[in-house]
Amino acid sequence: MQTQAAYPDHQVFTFCGHIADDDAINLKSGYVVADTPQNAIESMHEFGFSITAISSLAEVKETIAILELIAERNPEVEPYEYLDLYPENLPSYPADKVFTFIGRYNNDSPYSKMGFAIAPNSDFISEYLRSHQFAVHSTTSLADLRDAAHELQQIALGHPEVDDCSYLNLKLFS
Repeated sequence: MQTQAAYPDHQVFTFCGHIADDDAINLKSGYVVADTPQNAIESMHEFGFSITAISSLAEVKETIAILELIAERNPEVEPYEYLDLYPENLPSYPADKVFTFIGRYNNDSPYSKMGFAIAPNSDFISEYLRSHQFAVHSTTSLADLRDAAHELQQIALGHPEVDDCSYLNLKLFS
């Protein structure tokens, strides 16, 4: 029997950012329930927190599906659609070696870009991309995304397993 969700997948978010007066490199992350991502960003700003990245449970599930295809080297995903930086050619890759990354080219573009990679670790991706004039803001492995999706799903079901200080239900304030 499937449990009825307390909140739809598009209203449960994971985010990262920083305290408004703090250095932007001191990133914090957490979870929030809100009607829209914009509502979450604006409300968190009122609490003195600047969100720099936000994804809904629905988006996390979509990203996991793509990363799983890449990990299993599924022909639905063409090799040009991700960076293969792994030193070995394997029939499939472990979940901690398949990543999504977000960043921007150092040409002062205001827009962030998202991509996918297979690599030994997240530092390897960051260093490789930095050498190609791309500043990485975040990297997340398939393994970590699966963990986040589990926590987001628990929040969506109405019984979060996460620490109260990393979770805020803005719908309680509306």
